[in-house]
Amino acid sequence: MRNATLNVYKVIIVLLVISYILLSSPSVSTNKISAGMTLFFSLLLLYRSRKNLPLLIVSIFIFYCNYSVIIGEYFVGGELGTPMTQTKTVGIYGLTINILLLFMVVLSLFIRSGKLEYSKIVIKPKNNSVIFYTLICGLMYIFIFGVNRTHFSSYEVSITPMYEYSSLLFLLSYYVSGGLKVRKWIITLMCVAFILQDFYFGGRITSMQLIIFLSLTMILKKLSFRRVILGAFVGILLNTVVHVYRQSYSFSNVNLISILEDLYNSYFVFNTPVFAYYSSSTHVATSEVVGWHEKGISIIEFIGSIFIGSARNLGDVTDYSNRFFSNIGGGFIVTHFYFWLSWVGVVVAATLIIFIVNRIGSGKNDYWKLATICFIFSVPRWYLYTPLSMFRPLFLLFVLYIITQVVHHVLLKIAGVRKPQINVSVTSK
Repeated sequence: MRNATLNVYKVIIVLLVISYILLSSPSVSTNKISAGMTLFFSLLLLYRSRKNLPLLIVSIFIFYCNYSVIIGEYFVGGELGTPMTQTKTVGIYGLTINILLLFMVVLSLFIRSGKLEYSKIVIKPKNNSVIFYTLICGLMYIFIFGVNRTHFSSYEVSITPMYEYSSLLFLLSYYVSGGLKVRKWIITLMCVAFILQDFYFGGRITSMQLIIFLSLTMILKKLSFRRVILGAFVGILLNTVVHVYRQSYSFSNVNLISILEDLYNSYFVFNTPVFAYYSSSTHVATSEVVGWHEKGISIIEFIGSIFIGSARNLGDVTDYSNRFFSNIGGGFIVTHFYFWLSWVGVVVAATLIIFIVNRIGSGKNDYWKLATICFIFSVPRWYLYTPLSMFRPLFLLFVLYIITQVVHHVLLKIAGVRKPQINVSVTSK
């Protein structure tokens, strides 16, 4: 009865927010009100996640991205915001922040909170040396050939999609490591090497994914609320260092004291979500100038790209919106769904995330535990860039998991056949 009453209150809050969105007109003041409400519900999501560490990691990232956008684009502006102005109008930016507001209201109210036992998400690794070292060889190949090693003197990232998907191979290598210390050290050292190389060539998102991967596998039992929060602040500092470094791809400008001062003076705003948010505004603007026929084709092509690849087509909302408005890539997950389904898409986007998050710790098979970790460490990509980064890795992980299972059982069967033949041979003598 209590849960039913609580859900009624939640629905009432959602309806009140929808009424506010429908009745208010975009203006500088109402946009700030919407931004403030969005920040409040982002903070509410963070608070409700405090006893669920996997969800806390996701919530911290979402909160920090939303905070950066709200401070950088609505409350302070100036150099903290994006210099691009084509869709940075009161009307489009008003509509975009209201989209994010509704998304955060639904997400923060209906996501399941509560303490999560570690045992429900801990992966018990299988022991298969053949698969393990095959995956390690694959990772070594990606480490060497997964970046463009041409020297750059401008703000450009050299990491390839192959390098970005390396996190899946790291996850599977951990799964077949048998929990052996030497193999864990191999994974950890390679992971650190990937992170350092990603930083060196100007990347940040892949590094975040691998750091989260290490947190949810190697040091999961040592995590606590305080350590996760501390790790978040260290991550902010590292991201800022990389941002300063890749302005000229030189460490000559990297000064820790000045970086801390700049962080303080910039209110700790993270520039990546600010630029991604501007791209989101191009999604919203494009949705106003194209018809439902094109939107229908777009969502069909997007679904197809999950299974057959992410070729640039109408299903890539960011790339498609670039035909009408200039953007530099990315875009919050919710505006992709808004482009396809209007306001219904906002609720659909939040509902999909709620469905996945509410099942964390409830899966009984190994794949679901692997998928949970994959979903969590992929949050920097699916929240800021494209929903494809949420669905496609889960699909690829499923394919790789099935292959791993088949090979594992075949190898066990071969080992089981050979053993009695050896025993018979010894007995006959």
